[in-house]
Amino acid sequence: MALDAFFVESFGPFEDTARALIEQAPRYLRQQIDWYKDLNNNGVYDAGTEARLSTYSLKSAGIHYAHAAGLSGAGQIIAFTDSGFLLGHETLAGKTIWQSTGVGVSDHGTAVASVATGNSGYMVGVAPGADVAFGSFATFETRADATRLAHRLGAVAQNNSWGFVGASATRSTYDAVFSSAASQDYLRALRTYSQEGVVIFAASNDEQDVQADLMAALPLFEPTLEAGWLAVINGAADLVGDDVVGATRVSSACLEAAAWCLAAEGAWTAASSDASNDYGFWVGTSFAAPTVAGAMALLGEAFPNLTPHDLRIRLLATADNEFAGFNATGEVELAEGFSHAISDEWGHGFLDVKAALLPIGETTATMADGSTYNVEQPLVVEGSATGDAVARALQGVSLVASDALQANFSIPATNLVARRDRQPIIEGLARRWLVGQDHSCCGLEQFYQDTLLIAGSGGDMSIGLMLPSDPAQAGNFGMVVGRTFHNGSAEISFDMSLGHDNGQLLPKWYSGEGSTIMAAEVSLAAPIAPLTQIGISAALGGRISGSGDQAGSATFNSASAALTQRSIFGARDRLSFTLGLPVAVSRGHAAVTLPVATRSGKAEYQSIDVDLAPQGRELRIGIEYHYPLGTGAEMLVSAVHAENFGNISGDSSRGVFVGFRSRF
Repeated sequence: MALDAFFVESFGPFEDTARALIEQAPRYLRQQIDWYKDLNNNGVYDAGTEARLSTYSLKSAGIHYAHAAGLSGAGQIIAFTDSGFLLGHETLAGKTIWQSTGVGVSDHGTAVASVATGNSGYMVGVAPGADVAFGSFATFETRADATRLAHRLGAVAQNNSWGFVGASATRSTYDAVFSSAASQDYLRALRTYSQEGVVIFAASNDEQDVQADLMAALPLFEPTLEAGWLAVINGAADLVGDDVVGATRVSSACLEAAAWCLAAEGAWTAASSDASNDYGFWVGTSFAAPTVAGAMALLGEAFPNLTPHDLRIRLLATADNEFAGFNATGEVELAEGFSHAISDEWGHGFLDVKAALLPIGETTATMADGSTYNVEQPLVVEGSATGDAVARALQGVSLVASDALQANFSIPATNLVARRDRQPIIEGLARRWLVGQDHSCCGLEQFYQDTLLIAGSGGDMSIGLMLPSDPAQAGNFGMVVGRTFHNGSAEISFDMSLGHDNGQLLPKWYSGEGSTIMAAEVSLAAPIAPLTQIGISAALGGRISGSGDQAGSATFNSASAALTQRSIFGARDRLSFTLGLPVAVSRGHAAVTLPVATRSGKAEYQSIDVDLAPQGRELRIGIEYHYPLGTGAEMLVSAVHAENFGNISGDSSRGVFVGFRSRF
């Protein structure tokens, strides 16, 4: 599936691939790690004081779903301000690399970069297709240069896996740290970059901290930074399948940074700078932060119409906060009318890339007339006379829709075609028998099969008013006028009907209220031998008006024939063989203009012609046996087979009905 500028509204097509990656691919399984936090730095596990943990960073964040769908962060740049980078490491091969001043080589920065963007035969990072910009955190001057480089390049995120030792988020600490001209220059660079990009800071690794780290919580003192700021803590998730059901925090809490903070697993097998193909185990917020930076790149590729600030909101809005141990202490309004719960410990919750890539809130499409259509509702409901004609016409068409946070999605138009429930053929047999229609299967009564009949007759004239019995069909009504003529033992009947069809017969589009239909039917019953009679009927009708621009034109017809033999086993029994063509559109077209996703990466309004004639016409064959049981009572045994059932090519249905009817 080509993603282009529109992402998918469901990961259904990618479930198997995602599962195979996370369960079978060695590069992914490398991150399924059992470990412990060495609290006393003695290099061995101490059972009394240190807990064993099990993490799978690619799985807990739903990154495997993004990879399965083809996302890699391609076209995005992630900036890193760190201690140094081994440019020749194999995880960086093939990337475009930019550098600012003072960049050296170190293990830490190399590992951090590989978590966010690594791609080798040994491991895969979060956004393996993203390019990188490297800067040094050695001085305020190198930090400012690195941040200005990120701004010039339009980096989607700047990762900072560092902090000032012992610098908590207090006014006095802030004033002391940013008292020099060089530090103020760095602040100006941060303000400029964060107006467009997103700065990501790792929180402190000390679980006992009671105040947030200064840089993670910097928007407390520089409020203009908040719209482009994220803080990241480290947690070990308890998973059931792909769901986070609990978590253990292995860093500081979010604390004062909770409004722009989220958690990710920071335990990784990642690159080191000892050799171009060397790897090691790394753990801490330093590696949780680039997990979030890589997620920003994945979202940037999926939603090129969104700014980095928009992507940040998506990550916060979809962070998983439904696990045990998340105790909300407030909420943050992320967009107008859209709020998300936070806790002082976990911030917005655990990073969930899969959720961030799916629609958030109500998803709507803007139609050609400027109206909005909620794609959670059917775009069109197929009529019984069209079968699956509309779905076939929309095959391969992708509708562009936007969610509540303005992300674009490509939705198969066929997903929005609702097929009217087809009445099981056995129910049709029972219904016709109970209302006294016997072997009739295919005439005008099908137009109003869910109606009550109020009728009057005078001799050979009949008048009927048909009203809905189902509240869901409140727009349906019909009037029928009929006349019967007799010629000896033969009779011929004519019926004319006029009614409004609320999607029962012809398709009902999202902006329409159904069609006005006129039809005529003729029936003939005549003997061909003393105890043998033949009956035939045919109907022809069409739409005479319809609401909505999509209505178009349609003509339909039906036909049936029955051969009846009386006195087979008794004086008044009868055996009938039936053949019928239920109502189907014979000719008709409709047109609908939709915002369509194109390979150019743009949405274009296209008029799509819909041939309303079904590809396969339904044919019914049946046999019925009526046996009188006494005065006013009779029994029926009926069997029928329908090919192309419901006017859908290849479908079939069959049924057997045994009924008893008595008149009192």
